[in-house]
Amino acid sequence: MANMNVGHGDVDITVQSLLKCMKDGTNQPRESSPSIYTVASYLRCQQPSCYNPRVVSIGPLHRNDTHLQAAEEEKATYLFSLLSRLSDSSRVEALHLCVEKVYASIDQIRSCYAETIGYRTSELAKLMVMDGCFILEFLYRFAKLCCTGTGTGTGNGKTKKIKKRGRDGYGNKNI
Repeated sequence: MANMNVGHGDVDITVQSLLKCMKDGTNQPRESSPSIYTVASYLRCQQPSCYNPRVVSIGPLHRNDTHLQAAEEEKATYLFSLLSRLSDSSRVEALHLCVEKVYASIDQIRSCYAETIGYRTSELAKLMVMDGCFILEFLYRFAKLCCTGTGTGTGNGKTKKIKKRGRDGYGNKNI
């Protein structure tokens, strides 16, 4: 790294300037600015497969793509698996709280998308909760697979030690 002649006073001034920006709200992300865009058509037409989901859609943009419908149906089984670990009353309460939070944030959710989202509020809320539950259950299953060797979430919770055979990153043999 090059030797820079920066005094502590310069660093302090820069830190104070950054803190002032935070305090004043300068350069803070705006809640109403879109952050989710579709890829421009001139890029998409060059290699559409690079920009389209192949297995599952998260959010409303590709929800109705024909080749993703099997995954849409599978999301319901993930929802069931996630909620089945709760009691009946807790299940209803958890879903109720999630849906309430999404309804309370629906304008902010819509503002994240550069395009107008053509779903009714109830449809958008349902798909956001469904997708959120799908992601949580997917991560749960992935963690179970990594820790127990079972992807079904029915493992005994004991961590399996996985031995690697072959060579490490430095060319040394692993046994």
